[in-house]
Amino acid sequence: METALAASNVVLLDPDTGLVPPSGRLSKRHATLDEIAGFCRGGKAVCLIVFPARVNHDEQVQTLHGRLGEASGGRILTLRTCVSVPGKKGRVPRVRWFTLINHDTDLECRALQFAEDLNEIQTGCAITYPSPGRSRVGGAG
Repeated sequence: METALAASNVVLLDPDTGLVPPSGRLSKRHATLDEIAGFCRGGKAVCLIVFPARVNHDEQVQTLHGRLGEASGGRILTLRTCVSVPGKKGRVPRVRWFTLINHDTDLECRALQFAEDLNEIQTGCAITYPSPGRSRVGGAG
């Protein structure tokens, strides 16, 4: 995969079942820390889509950033989005996380602008979680 994407500056990973779990039970439907580390070593920014569990999001982000930091050594920014969509019994929230890894300042600025724009939409919100030591910004989650 790294060879096929050699000319890309940014790689989007959209695994069906997320990042390989800490238990290490790997399937082809997971993104692996080795894959992410390989792209980062090649100087690429990686955007990983994550579908969070129904437990404390702040703790999940902290764990995610810890695991990714070990693999990438780069900057990490998670954009937690929630958009309400029509459902059979009213509006239903859809939470998705977009985690940038090894990104540059320009990509981070664009992600932060997207979060601001999403917060202006009545049925959407975004919260950003930067690498440890940097401040979090965003709307109500």
